Amino acid sequence: MKFNQVLIGLPLLLFACNSADKVEVRKVTDREYSTAADISNETALFTLLSPEETNIDFKNIITENQSFHFKNYAYIYNGSGVAIGDINNDGLQDVFLGGNLVTGKLYLNLGDFKFKDITKTSGLENVTGFRTGVNMIDINTDGFLDIYICAGGLYENDYRKNRLYINNGNSTFTEKSAEYGLDDMSYSTQSFFFDYDNDGDVDLYLLNHPLNPTESNNLLMESDKGGNLKLVLPKNIEFTSDRFYRNDNGKFKEVTEQAGLLNDAFGLSALVADFNDDQFTDIFVCNDYVKPDNLYINNGDGTFTDKFNDFFQHSSFSSMGSDYADINNDGCLDLMTLDMFPEDNYRQKMHGTDYNYDKYLLTKKFNFATQFIKNTLQINNCNGTYSDIAMLTDVAHTDWSWTTLFADYDNDGWKDIFVTNGYRRSVTDNDFVKYTQDSLFKIYKSQFTIDKLTAAVPVHKTASYLYKNNGNLTFSNVSDIWNAGPPEFSNGAVYVDLNNDGYLDIISNNIDEAPFIYKNNGAASRKNNFIRFNLKFEKGKTSLGTKVEISDEKGNTQTQYYYQSRGFLSSVEPVVHFGLGKTSKINEVKVYWPNGKMQLVKDFKINSVNDISYDNKSPKTKVLVNPNVYFENISDVLGKELSHIENEFIDFKREPLLHRKYSDEGPALAVGDINEDGLDDFYLGGSTGYPGKLFIQKTNGGFELKENPDFVADKIHEDVNAVFVDVNKDKHLDLIVVSGGNEFPLNSINYEDRLYLNDGKGNLKRAQGALPAVLSSGSALALNDIDNDGDPDLFVGGRISSGQYPLAPMSYLARNDNGKFVNVTPSWSEGLFKIGMVTSATFEDLDKDGVKELILCGEWLPISIFKFEGGKYKNVTASFGLDKNIGWWETIHVRDLNGDGYPEIIAGNVGLNTHMKSSNEKPVTLHYKDYDGNSTLDPLLCYY
Repeated sequence: MKFNQVLIGLPLLLFACNSADKVEVRKVTDREYSTAADISNETALFTLLSPEETNIDFKNIITENQSFHFKNYAYIYNGSGVAIGDINNDGLQDVFLGGNLVTGKLYLNLGDFKFKDITKTSGLENVTGFRTGVNMIDINTDGFLDIYICAGGLYENDYRKNRLYINNGNSTFTEKSAEYGLDDMSYSTQSFFFDYDNDGDVDLYLLNHPLNPTESNNLLMESDKGGNLKLVLPKNIEFTSDRFYRNDNGKFKEVTEQAGLLNDAFGLSALVADFNDDQFTDIFVCNDYVKPDNLYINNGDGTFTDKFNDFFQHSSFSSMGSDYADINNDGCLDLMTLDMFPEDNYRQKMHGTDYNYDKYLLTKKFNFATQFIKNTLQINNCNGTYSDIAMLTDVAHTDWSWTTLFADYDNDGWKDIFVTNGYRRSVTDNDFVKYTQDSLFKIYKSQFTIDKLTAAVPVHKTASYLYKNNGNLTFSNVSDIWNAGPPEFSNGAVYVDLNNDGYLDIISNNIDEAPFIYKNNGAASRKNNFIRFNLKFEKGKTSLGTKVEISDEKGNTQTQYYYQSRGFLSSVEPVVHFGLGKTSKINEVKVYWPNGKMQLVKDFKINSVNDISYDNKSPKTKVLVNPNVYFENISDVLGKELSHIENEFIDFKREPLLHRKYSDEGPALAVGDINEDGLDDFYLGGSTGYPGKLFIQKTNGGFELKENPDFVADKIHEDVNAVFVDVNKDKHLDLIVVSGGNEFPLNSINYEDRLYLNDGKGNLKRAQGALPAVLSSGSALALNDIDNDGDPDLFVGGRISSGQYPLAPMSYLARNDNGKFVNVTPSWSEGLFKIGMVTSATFEDLDKDGVKELILCGEWLPISIFKFEGGKYKNVTASFGLDKNIGWWETIHVRDLNGDGYPEIIAGNVGLNTHMKSSNEKPVTLHYKDYDGNSTLDPLLCYY
């Protein structure tokens, strides 16, 4: 058994001084991206108030029976939501709590956290059916908030009708869903109101779901005219597809198919916001099970197009709640979605799924977005793309989570995160799924009842989470310090300032227990400043979709979009809230109204609620779509032949304990003027079974594929690196290609590297035997005239020993003898032969003595430096002070960044955006041995 240690850290910038000094090692992003924020001074922020203190005694009690239970309705435990708004315009935010099988309750805010139950007198007492999402929305723009309640469950159509309660202006409501055309009978999750056509009224996206979860992983396909399989929708999706309603003068018309929004996914949450800044509101949909999330971009003509893959690299697998806000104050909104992956190792194993690599490949085959079982925190790159940093920020694993809400709970100027948690019965518990359930069926047989089954399902209450935003793209888990509450089954939740003290309180709806009312004590304990805004657009038009931007005296800015439906099944307070920290002066407030006009607000006060009314004299703003895009995609000039097809090989079938794939590290790419016409051409390496391709540039800027029979003959090789270089001094660029991958057995001939000689006309022919027969899966390639004879010599780093991970593969140093490369590793540098799993290498003169050092890096390696002394390359890593910086290094570059004449090393490690965090105290370790005697090493990777 062997043991190794790795420090998986940040990129390093290495400053070279001179040959006598150790190199200075500086982590260039320690301050900006440190995950070890100091929270020692943090104190409790929230106090949970009891029903006796608030008079809010509602309980969302769920009772199962033989005809309605978790086996025949998968969403029975999803809970219900919370809707917030000032229904009587008295300046206090009132509360509606949704109930699934019990009637929801409406509470009037009396001030000082005292509430009055007005459900009976308000007209909301007899809301039947299985109720899910709740929303407060001024649907008729009369200045009074109305209430829309969604329904699902196994009920007849009439009992599944969604309900719209119109506010009569006197704290009573009248049900008018049919009158407005919104008595939809779908299996609904939640409603999302927004103005999609910019006509001033609110339209509706209704999030729905199918009934049968056993069909959730089935993909319905049919052949097109070309015989290719494509995904299609089931025929009967009348009550299961999401629905879209256009508001035509107060009457809603269902236009789902015309808008391009038909689907059959299990929708759990959605967000409405302008994702591409074109002044039209788009729709982001979080879907459960195998169907990926959607980003429906508003085309501005009444239709939407799903462009998720254009914006995001992947999503959560079972996407639950979601929110969209600017967490790093760069003016671009960021996205968080929740999944159901536990934080601790025990529950991860007990609730693991069977979503294996084969299923993953199947979804990729049909162009589904990539999905992972974890939360995502998608940072907006401000150029139309997003990067998931959930692992970096340690918010990726929060168990069976429902609501996520971005808000500045401590008013320090940075939006924090609140996450609700818990599921009434642990139906994914592997002991129950694989053993207990089956045993019950066998024991009771015909006497089996649902009562016996539900009693056998484990019950595990889970605590909610609170994360403090540290202001540097990191978050600290302050759940215990700030008081996120005891373990419970918490679902829908909202943030709201209940007592008008300028600090956001929280309400979360619980199953079988009274809701949690979190009183924010920040006014006394934090004493940070704030500013709040009520938005009033043109008379009779909605303010939804308005963007508010503030900037302080130091030039710091904050941005928010005004939308109410957030998190899960809920709608937050209809107020725009900014925490200011200790900032006492706001220089500027800009309001971007839904009609595209920007209003500069001059009359406002901090530490108060400001009413902003629309000024028609405001100028129209220009639409700047992705202003930070610096490159234009001109891939079309490369022609239809440009494509890289990766062969299908699953490393995990042979080596199931590998933590990653090693068979697809290409394609290789080399650039050079191969035909000497003054234009750069390029070689694109092929994967196993596919030949490499040479593209010749034309005078019109296009490229033409140049056929080469030797490339076809060598297509068995996996091309992982390549370079154009004149190896024989004939002034024509030749091509060296490194073979790698992990498909073939150890010492396979298919790992042989290759040299192709140029005849001067751009024709490349394989020079058999020109490179050493070192049959090792390669990676890095570096050139240098090591013997000073005027021609380039070669270093090739070995990447992996197939079936023997993590044993070091063979690397080699080859001297160029008139176009034939001779392996001189044993005589010139024996230490290079089995240096390790090399990923990148280069030759540079670090100490300015006129002789270039070999600098390389790799997996389980330090950044290593070999200096040519006494006719040999010697490992001098320790003298440069780098021997302790072991990591999973991916790349190195050498440049003189500070202009002092000495080059610096820029090294890229695997980074911190991974679940395998490492430190000297808690290292990632690897134990490996052939435990099962099959001649293949079994690596056991361990981390804290």
